[in-house]
Amino acid sequence: MHALAPHSVAIVLGTRPELVKLADLIRLLGPAVHVVHAGSTTTGNCPASS
Repeated sequence: MHALAPHSVAIVLGTRPELVKLADLIRLLGPAVHVVHAGSTTTGNCPASS
């Protein structure tokens, strides 16, 4: 894991609708943004979903 740059933003999201809603902001921030997808929507292949 690497440290974030001094002027960077981490955006944590868990579902596709959140990604769609935040897409313009992510594009606007460009290389200053680090997107973390929590993967809260699973396909049933994950042990946590059983």
